[in-house]
Amino acid sequence: MSAGTILGIHNVFIVIPQFITAFASSLIFAMFEHIQGSGKAGGQHAQQIALVMSLGGLSAAVAAYLSWKLRSQS
Repeated sequence: MSAGTILGIHNVFIVIPQFITAFASSLIFAMFEHIQGSGKAGGQHAQQIALVMSLGGLSAAVAAYLSWKLRSQS
């Protein structure tokens, strides 16, 4: 396998989670905007950001566990 192919595959597996995260974040922000109304400011954005960051931390923890499990199987 050529180096370009390996780098391309690696890049795909780096970029796809970023796209998924960006899409999920936009859905969370849109959902909160719809629920709380667009006229409010201040604490609303802090809740949205905290939720997105919490989901990111949870995703990182799941990825770490799955990586550990994969390594222990080999």
